[in-house]
Amino acid sequence: MKSFLEVARTVYADDPKFVMPLDIDVASRLSPRHPHFEHSEGTAFVAYDGGRPVGRIVAHVNHAHLTRHDDGVGFFGFIDTVDDEQVASGLLDRAADWLRRRQLRVMRGPITMNMAEEVGCLVEGFEFPPMLRMPHHRPHQARLIEGAGL
Repeated sequence: MKSFLEVARTVYADDPKFVMPLDIDVASRLSPRHPHFEHSEGTAFVAYDGGRPVGRIVAHVNHAHLTRHDDGVGFFGFIDTVDDEQVASGLLDRAADWLRRRQLRVMRGPITMNMAEEVGCLVEGFEFPPMLRMPHHRPHQARLIEGAGL
């Protein structure tokens, strides 16, 4: 978890608009004791460059969603990376593989953990401060996600 949290400090170090979420909040949302995991499962991945954490992603399955929609959809969220195609595509590939091993056919995101949290990727409006539960990304993030085929 320490490296997962450290990624945001690396990626957003020089972003004056970024508001760092409380570590305890992020860790709590990803804890197996969080109520969301009564009907879900997930895993976090961290990418490193020379021992420094430079990217992160969470892959997750919402079994309540699958029961209701039976659509073979898994999710990814908490994606933050430095401006590096290899880092972003590697993390997205790992998330997709993890979901595929659970017989899911579609990967949808970014959705942190559910639709009541952060959904989507910021693609414009970088000059404005982020709002509560709204995603904030660096300008390169959408390009890297799209470049990986999503």
